[in-house]
Amino acid sequence: MGPPDAMSAVIRDHHQRAIGELVASIAADDSFQAIILSGSIAKGVARDNSDLDVYLMVPEAEYTQRRARHDLAYNAPCSYPHGYVDGKIISLDVLEVAADRGSEPMRSSFTGSTVVYSTVGDLQPLVDRIAVYPEASRARNMRDFFSQLWLHAGYFGPQAIERDDAFLLSHALTNTVLFAGRLVLAHNRMLFPCPKQLLATVATAPERPDAFLERTNAMLREPSPEAMASYLDLVARFADWGLPEAEALTLFMELDEWSWLDHDPSVAQR
Repeated sequence: MGPPDAMSAVIRDHHQRAIGELVASIAADDSFQAIILSGSIAKGVARDNSDLDVYLMVPEAEYTQRRARHDLAYNAPCSYPHGYVDGKIISLDVLEVAADRGSEPMRSSFTGSTVVYSTVGDLQPLVDRIAVYPEASRARNMRDFFSQLWLHAGYFGPQAIERDDAFLLSHALTNTVLFAGRLVLAHNRMLFPCPKQLLATVATAPERPDAFLERTNAMLREPSPEAMASYLDLVARFADWGLPEAEALTLFMELDEWSWLDHDPSVAQR
């Protein structure tokens, strides 16, 4: 199955050719079962030199072997200037798990995605299920995000300024903006794509605190305890995030400092 004809109306000719070339190349290799177009080209927001983001599906046994040897990336040149294929190797099981409990960045990466090649039947309905906001997790996420915002903006940031600790301040500011932005996205039921696209995505949110982006940039440029307290108050008053401030410290401890009690610690906490 090749690229759908309808895609030609929204995809630049050189990107369309590159998709066709990739399909022809992959079709000659029976270790691949499907190609799913993703990224900016699939979303219709690509630049002329945007790379070709794809998911390449392989059988479960092949995926297991590749994962064991840390070989889940696929890179190849494209025929247009500065173009290349940026691929990730997946399996049918990965798609099904992503649809069931995938992270928001994973779900966001499938927004607009199209199956452009498949030897295993129609995968498009499954792909469409991935790019859906996880409503069942929304209330818990807002509560958890607010606990992170409260500690970073209300404690770590001011403490870093008091100590003249540039590293801690950078860490606190990054997390303050990250979790404030994630709260705004969750309020609007919008998927979080990645830190690189956080503020651009927040800028499209229908509902957000007054002058949110301006206040964000002002705090980042001139951080102070007063600026961080005001920013925290701005977000806290915007909506009911489901967490009394008296419980924020304990929840932060459980999610951040003591997460190892329930599962493997994150890379940063090992």
